[in-house]
Amino acid sequence: MISHSAKCILSGEHTVLNGGTAIVSPLKAYKTTLEYQESSLKLEMFFNKRPFTQGILSLLQSLALLPNTFSGILNVNSNIPQASGLGSSAALCVAMANLLVQHGYILAEKIFEVARMCENLFHGKSSGVDIAGVMSDKVLLYSMNNEPKSFVPTWQPKLYVSYSGVPSNTKQAVAKVRKYRDSSIGSNVDRNMESATQQIYNALTSVDLKTRLQQLRDGLNQSSECFEEWGLIGDFLRNHQNKLIQCGALAAKPTGSGEGGHVLSLWQELPPSHLNLVPVSL
Repeated sequence: MISHSAKCILSGEHTVLNGGTAIVSPLKAYKTTLEYQESSLKLEMFFNKRPFTQGILSLLQSLALLPNTFSGILNVNSNIPQASGLGSSAALCVAMANLLVQHGYILAEKIFEVARMCENLFHGKSSGVDIAGVMSDKVLLYSMNNEPKSFVPTWQPKLYVSYSGVPSNTKQAVAKVRKYRDSSIGSNVDRNMESATQQIYNALTSVDLKTRLQQLRDGLNQSSECFEEWGLIGDFLRNHQNKLIQCGALAAKPTGSGEGGHVLSLWQELPPSHLNLVPVSL
């Protein structure tokens, strides 16, 4: 059995595709598992017991990474919410790449590369940040131009994710940000997101008990403002974030592509139980 957790991006979404840095953490409350059953019949794939027709098998075969003669049944079971910003497609792609390693079709050092190619099928051009987050067991500073850097925070802030009530569409969100950049030459949004990411990293690695919570709050709020500027916070998402703030959250921002999906929130005290929030352990 192959198993991988979900991921949660703290900051850097979209800017990471433009050469920026993101902070991503594994989210172990959710996971995807892949089981292979040998069979001499044709190759079949099921996702949560339903036939899976997203084309990932055809892609791997067209790239000559999976032989056309390979047969059997692939059973994928996942409780990672789909189209919600938590890396459901990335977890599946990494699991498939690991399957290729197990059967000797690729080397282990090719897992990231192959999984990223597979994720392109779901999202268009993949930055690889979701793949890196799914593959890691630690928090990462991720950039497309450098090796991911893992780090251990000096403290455990009370961070949670919750569903906004509407799905997200990564391809559409990426296209929207690209259009914004083309029509807003000289905009500071990418620089502001990069600054927010650095501020969040500094807060997570700080030993100053008096300032780090406020620093983290400011960084998350600045990251959320970038989503707002890109036009990626619609009414549902905004209402959900406002509800969290009204219930006591210090900050709330989209995690993932925006426009829907999950929201990351920061709390000083434990949040009300009726909100059904999922903790993010860094």
